[in-house]
Amino acid sequence: MKTNSAGWAKTYTRALRLGDGIAIAGALFLSLMLSGLEITSPLGGQAAIVDLQIPYSLVVGLMILGWVLTLEMSGSRQTEIFAQGLREYQRVFNGSLYFFVAIAALAFLFRIDPSRLFIGVGLALGVVFLLAIRSVGRNFIWKMRLRNRMLTTVAVVGSGHQVERVRASLEAGDMTGYRCVGEIRFEARDVKSSEDIQEVVRNIALAAADADLVLLADPDLMTPEIMDEFVARLDAVPLAFGVSATPSGVATARMKFEVEPGSALLKVKDVQLGSLARAAKRASDVVAAGFGVLLLSPIFIAVGIAVRLDTRGPAFFRQERVGQFEKSFYILKFRTMFVDAEERLEKLTGQRDGVGNDVLFKLKEDPRITRVGKFLRKWSIDELPQLLNVLRGEMSLVGPRPPLSSEVDNYEGPVFRRLAAKPGLTGLWQISGRSDLDWEQSVRLDLQYVDNWSLLTDALIVAKTVPAVLRRKGAY
Repeated sequence: MKTNSAGWAKTYTRALRLGDGIAIAGALFLSLMLSGLEITSPLGGQAAIVDLQIPYSLVVGLMILGWVLTLEMSGSRQTEIFAQGLREYQRVFNGSLYFFVAIAALAFLFRIDPSRLFIGVGLALGVVFLLAIRSVGRNFIWKMRLRNRMLTTVAVVGSGHQVERVRASLEAGDMTGYRCVGEIRFEARDVKSSEDIQEVVRNIALAAADADLVLLADPDLMTPEIMDEFVARLDAVPLAFGVSATPSGVATARMKFEVEPGSALLKVKDVQLGSLARAAKRASDVVAAGFGVLLLSPIFIAVGIAVRLDTRGPAFFRQERVGQFEKSFYILKFRTMFVDAEERLEKLTGQRDGVGNDVLFKLKEDPRITRVGKFLRKWSIDELPQLLNVLRGEMSLVGPRPPLSSEVDNYEGPVFRRLAAKPGLTGLWQISGRSDLDWEQSVRLDLQYVDNWSLLTDALIVAKTVPAVLRRKGAY
């Protein structure tokens, strides 16, 4: 999707550049102090460098400029990622890492010998300060959007029923940060020649005068040839252009392709992690889960006793779930329901309490939940035994929600890609509403995670899980 920068986005981008510069400068000067250096201290290295007596003040100035430019080139200030998912944080982290790899390479090539403590502390503090700046900025955008400000305005074009679908999606908030300001309706029969396309584009230009983006609601209206000319004419107007993907097509829209060398074959890239990434993820899972089990063992004992004293039955609940590559395993939880909960399920399947999920069964006021169970679910304590599943390699700390086999039986199309990753103790679904999410929203978040995994993503999700649990939204 190609977008024009709205007025607010241009101002916000300039503010981000300034904020990034201040954060980087603060980190580097603080690093100088912690390293016992002064801005007048000379840089060490080979004779030519030493003779030049290059002070750290010049080094810091060049590093600020280089770091800010690297963040620009890494796409960390693109309008479409503002307050959207975790891509902004990922790009800030990756851009910072690339910059310091470049610093290391230059130091090696030119035999420069800067203080390693200064470089290491500067990198760590800089990343922390930059992420803090972005977090403050995102919170500001979210508050402004609650006041109907800092939005990307959209003109929706396409056939009648598809325009209605996209407009309803925008009004429901499925596309966060966008607001519909116009509609242009036409059918496939209206765009069969260059003259037809020119007329439609002319009408769009008139109707979309106040829009930042023209959104095609129904790409099937046009053949590839007509679409090419349609986009070219919009570029010439100029108008920014995007295509709406239906929820069922979200995974297809995110597919990545690679060229098979020596042939005309395009291969769909595997979403699986490389061997190094798998090892890193597994190592972080084992360390974090092991530490968690040791730290929380007194809570495990206390909760187990409370569950046994509250109602008849075991302290733990085991249930078969479907894991990575459709391999079944038994998930562990503290028991929160009466022991005959499964027998009562058939009587309750017609009750939904307004929870809009066609695949997952959830009741906000489920009579099968015990008194202690309500408290455990309220604070997500019932999920803690899954740390043992993580240690056994059946789950990961972060990943898609582990489904029941009955849920997998209802999967269709790209939804199966959720099973390409290990299920997680937490995930994007956990920090985005949990049981309050409908099925399509859950799928979209899980596929987003599968397609965009990184250690930084996992760290950010884990960090956001604690406040999400404390808010208790969707916990029932």
